Amino acid sequence: MTREKLLMELKRAFGVQRDAVSWAEQNRQPVAIVGRLHFRGAGAGLEVWTGRTRTHARHLAELSEVLADAGALRHVQVLDQS
Repeated sequence: MTREKLLMELKRAFGVQRDAVSWAEQNRQPVAIVGRLHFRGAGAGLEVWTGRTRTHARHLAELSEVLADAGALRHVQVLDQS
């Protein structure tokens, strides 16, 4: 998934605006960083890094369930943002 497609998915699913996103790469794929959350494309949807695993999140209700374990964000993966 390209950066533009990833940004469009973030905007559609979560209302994320372009200026709220910084970018990194992992395995030559773009990763959108919004605050402490890392998103990447997964087929026709998005995956979010929970600190332990990547989980599909299609809308805010799913994202809130994925992040219900607040301790998960203590293990945020460090990505090169150059």
